[in-house]
Amino acid sequence: MDILNERFDKLKYKLNDENFRHNRGLSNELGYYIFPYDAKREELKVREYVKELVSKYSTSQDGFEIREFNLYQIVMNIVDEEEFQEGLESIEEEYGIGGVISQIAESLGLDEDDNEIVNYIDRNTTKHNEVVFLTGVGQVFPLLRSHKILNVLQQKLDKVPLIMFFPGSYNGRSLDIFNVVHDDNYYRAFKLD
Repeated sequence: MDILNERFDKLKYKLNDENFRHNRGLSNELGYYIFPYDAKREELKVREYVKELVSKYSTSQDGFEIREFNLYQIVMNIVDEEEFQEGLESIEEEYGIGGVISQIAESLGLDEDDNEIVNYIDRNTTKHNEVVFLTGVGQVFPLLRSHKILNVLQQKLDKVPLIMFFPGSYNGRSLDIFNVVHDDNYYRAFKLD
């Protein structure tokens, strides 16, 4: 059995642990977890495992469900709803990807505590009997920095465990996306090995 299979077996065990699902035994810490992985070798397999876990658990059968939020899909849905995709294309032609990043950050209020992505996640969680999975971190990079979302989410989503599947490394303090780009310090999450 390879290491990724073993890690997902451990994750299944945690998901079935009622103490884990109710954030017990954390010494008043948030139930936020980072599941780092090597995007180059494991991205497709991680997506398969996540899809399997999301479909496996249900409130009626297991007493909880997994709610997945793909950050890339959320951003694209908001861009479509607000109908500013054509404007982004012209901004990219004139200013490059940096201009697109700035425009999306401004439009979604990403530098604010009350931003569109966090509000979307907050609106679509029941805040009990569920585990939140954050995916799409690598897909949305560099438009969105994951530590910013975690920092703001912790103010709104503190009753249920949250697991961010992170394509890179996490040493318990800092996130390095794709093991190359330092994504800033975030030390309030537990690493899932």
